[in-house]
Amino acid sequence: MPKATVKKTRAGGYEPELLGAEIKRMREARVLSQSGLASMAGIAKQGLSNIEAGVVVPSISTLQQIAEALHIDLLKLIAFGQPNRSDVGPAELPKIERLVSLMTPKQRKLAIDLLTAVVNQGH
Repeated sequence: MPKATVKKTRAGGYEPELLGAEIKRMREARVLSQSGLASMAGIAKQGLSNIEAGVVVPSISTLQQIAEALHIDLLKLIAFGQPNRSDVGPAELPKIERLVSLMTPKQRKLAIDLLTAVVNQGH
């Protein structure tokens, strides 16, 4: 499956700028430079810069690497791209987090691709 474009993800209701701003906020709260976080996450500094600016839509594996480097849950990180995060009730989040934690990286990518397809089908 080709990488999503910013235009395509916005059309699906996802806002890369929200995600990028949250990554930047968390990075700065930990007093990390872009170079520092990029190095910890194993990605290019320019790639992180583009993600923070909302210019690119990162893959789920890249988001996983960033989440691990920031010591946060991947789901919490992804939620910042969705303006209507409140749709998922508090009781559902632990179930979702538990299931995601049991997945291999390939399974996580597939799950995200499937969820994206379901969401996009309704638009």
